[in-house]
Amino acid sequence: MSKETARLQIERYPLLRTEKIGEMIMRRLTAAVLAALMLMGCCACGGGDTSSDAEPTGTTGASGSTSSSAAGATTGTTEGGAPGTTENNGQPDATSTTSQHTVPTVSVTPPAKERVFKVEDYGAKGDGVTDDGPAIAEAVKAACNDNSVSKIVQFKANATYRVLSVPKANQIYMSVIQIIYGENITIQGSNTKLLMKAPCRVAHFEESTNVKMQGFVIDYSPKPFVAATVTKVDAGQSYIEFYCKEDLGFTGSLDAPSTYFAFRNRKDERLHYNIRSMEKLSADTYRFHMKDASRVRMASVGESFILPVYGSSHNVGGLFGISKVQDFAMKDVTIYAMPDFGFDVRSNLGSTTFTNVRIEPAPGSDVYLASWRDGFHVKDNFSKLVWDNCYIGPLGDDAFNLSAVICTVDSINKNTRTVSMIPFEGGSTREGLAVGDELVAYNLQSGEAIGEAKVAALVSGGANITVRLDRDLPGLDRGSTIAFYRFNKDYVVKNSYIEGTVRVRSSGTFENCRFNVFWVRVENEYWAEGPVPKNVTFRKCTFTTPYAANAQIFHVGTNTKDQGMAAYKCKNILLDGCTFQKGTYFAQEGNELIVK
Repeated sequence: MSKETARLQIERYPLLRTEKIGEMIMRRLTAAVLAALMLMGCCACGGGDTSSDAEPTGTTGASGSTSSSAAGATTGTTEGGAPGTTENNGQPDATSTTSQHTVPTVSVTPPAKERVFKVEDYGAKGDGVTDDGPAIAEAVKAACNDNSVSKIVQFKANATYRVLSVPKANQIYMSVIQIIYGENITIQGSNTKLLMKAPCRVAHFEESTNVKMQGFVIDYSPKPFVAATVTKVDAGQSYIEFYCKEDLGFTGSLDAPSTYFAFRNRKDERLHYNIRSMEKLSADTYRFHMKDASRVRMASVGESFILPVYGSSHNVGGLFGISKVQDFAMKDVTIYAMPDFGFDVRSNLGSTTFTNVRIEPAPGSDVYLASWRDGFHVKDNFSKLVWDNCYIGPLGDDAFNLSAVICTVDSINKNTRTVSMIPFEGGSTREGLAVGDELVAYNLQSGEAIGEAKVAALVSGGANITVRLDRDLPGLDRGSTIAFYRFNKDYVVKNSYIEGTVRVRSSGTFENCRFNVFWVRVENEYWAEGPVPKNVTFRKCTFTTPYAANAQIFHVGTNTKDQGMAAYKCKNILLDGCTFQKGTYFAQEGNELIVK
């Protein structure tokens, strides 16, 4: 981490943990002091000074230490000469009283250019049976604490590492790979399998610099979802009974968590069957009470459903958390199962790249699902985001959600154009905003378009974000919505396959991608996501759908909180050289969709 990078991280993220900053600073100060001492020793050993106080030159022994001897003029009295001079070729006479000063020497070992941390050296077996979670976590910890220029946490090629648990220090995020305040670390596999057990998650990267991960296959056992066959439907009582050869993780009966849902196991539909409660009737028979009786009536005896496994599905958290990382890269990673979200990508800096990352059901799977929720949930990033040659298969929610957290105006001084606002999501920050950043203001309740402005000055950060605007926005008032265009700006998704649903609010480009979707929505949302989309390009992309040929699968529009049509509109949404093999595009009145 350069001094400039460290300065920027501290300035942008003042909530950095003090003790960790201290550790980083002390490591670097120690290295700097040692280097300075070595330099001083070298300077002191020079023979160019002929004064009587000059340090003596040294001879270097086999050990590398320096011994002293006189050089140049010495003090003393000689015949016919003035005091303080000598005429014996610089050698002191018998009466010399010159002190022999010893130069302190320092042996400095520079940091290693590269160090490899093999997870086997920390106890990992890679046999697919042993719980390797603690050993992997220990190897990663050692790499984080090491001062080498580059660190590689290395896994054996073609091996399977079982992760059943994580150490106590990792249990906040439940991630076996946890890198916080780390730098220059590569997590390296080669067709290496991580076989996870929920609630364990793969990785959490935060407040770090130059992190890479490559060469892994990720799966879960038990699976977070299983196939079951409908044996009975009771729309009046709003329940469905299932035969399931797999254990669903509970006995007796229990109320389902509020976010639990199921699916019909088919490619042409993705309707959420929201679950109210569950019962285990026998060793292989279950009854699920659904919240919506109309959905129950759609089910039929004999068809296949996808059911959640209790404790392994939903509410587990993202498989990967990537937050406030300066330069992140992932390459050659395949994921067969995710209990919840895939990637939570927030507030990163520099570059964030995903190359040949695949999310898809495992070969031979009888379940048409790879995750219960989003593949890539991408918010509030300052980094240049790139996806190249990726595959995002069937998911329970969006393949991509590219957006920014909206803010609600808390107070406004119209005389000074100073606006204080609260992020909708309490954990989100606006650190890293800059003068000149664009924002849009609107009213979600009424659908009023208030206007766009730029940040003229940053007044404060923290819980409330306070800025001064460069122009008047007459309709702006307490309760208005503000969203910034700075986030995720100019991302690129290219040469990729994308399935399911896609939400796009941030400005960027999809290029040479294949979409097999229920829909793509280039629109604002009435909850915590914005801004009103503009400058979104789809170039040389192909679209198809499991729906009918005339289905409107590409939407451009704006909505109020009650789903009415809003006065604020999308701008410069471009379909450039795209092909719709099945399905059509649609733009609400007043929204700018350009088709070339």
